[in-house]
Amino acid sequence: MKHQYKVGFFKQLRATVWRSWRASLREPFMTKIRLFTSVFIGLISGLVFLKVGKNTTDESNDVATNVNGALFFTVMTQSFSALSGSLYIFPAEIPVFLKEHKLAMYRPDVYFISKTLSEFPWYVIGPVIYSTIFYFMVGLRTDAAAFFIFVGIVQLLNQAGLSFGYFISSISPTVQVATSVGPPLIMPFVLFGGFFLKDMSIPDYFIWLKWLSFVKYGAECVQINQWANYGQVGHCNGTNICFDGKKVLESNGYSKENFNRNIGLLFALIFGFRILALFFVMLRARLAK
Repeated sequence: MKHQYKVGFFKQLRATVWRSWRASLREPFMTKIRLFTSVFIGLISGLVFLKVGKNTTDESNDVATNVNGALFFTVMTQSFSALSGSLYIFPAEIPVFLKEHKLAMYRPDVYFISKTLSEFPWYVIGPVIYSTIFYFMVGLRTDAAAFFIFVGIVQLLNQAGLSFGYFISSISPTVQVATSVGPPLIMPFVLFGGFFLKDMSIPDYFIWLKWLSFVKYGAECVQINQWANYGQVGHCNGTNICFDGKKVLESNGYSKENFNRNIGLLFALIFGFRILALFFVMLRARLAK
């Protein structure tokens, strides 16, 4: 039977967003925990990789390895933190949503949009805090443009991990199922992210996973941002092997020409996973009639 909603789409959206936002504000402890976590992880990560980007005494290969390790660590932590924070959302609230949907209070797409909008500020503020602390403690490129591009890439990575988490959350019947299957499902994206396994070494039957890996696109983008047009890396005394930023990118199979493509694919995956999540939320509402 077709639902006759009491109010229109935008009134439903305004009411549900406001309700979700107020529910978040009623838990100031969780807000503090989120902020503390961003600061804590940023500080710990920064201390582990402290000033590796400003090292001018070690050989080129050692400096490049340390900086690339720091960059990939950021890619992994931001992807996993966003994923883990979103896995519980829909399984925990679906029973209430289905009950209110049957009462024709609001549409499934309104519910989904309101949840993503109410969560959005927290998943913007946290990565900005982390990125700022991490960037300057590690000692990455000093120009302002590189810093803001880095923050933007981390934001996109965070949103991609969040969107993938929404997708897993939307198809999981319980929080326990979501939190059990979510981390293992993101591992192939990490394995084919370009750090552990080069593209040419990926088996043909797994090559399709490379194109779904937001970890890969983010990892390449942060390295391009760091090394493109970068001069001499580390110390060069004439007896060791010396190279510049271009050689670092080439040794990892990366190219600065891929930057815009990768950014576009990150946006595509963000919206693609969210569309899939919305589809399954709507499907569950239909099947529950």
